[in-house]
Amino acid sequence: MSNATLRAYCQTNRHTIEVSGNRWWTKVTLLHGSDPAWVSNHYVRTAAPKVPHLPSC
Repeated sequence: MSNATLRAYCQTNRHTIEVSGNRWWTKVTLLHGSDPAWVSNHYVRTAAPKVPHLPSC
């Protein structure tokens, strides 16, 4: 999803999967509700490599 606003719940370091050198992934849903999904922090604004103040899963 391009330029979507998602609700973030937590993040984890998936040691075997990385996108452009970033191994952190965030668990998200759509704001109006959806099944949870994972997005690489490489695509999350303000993540470098982790999202500040977002707890670990």
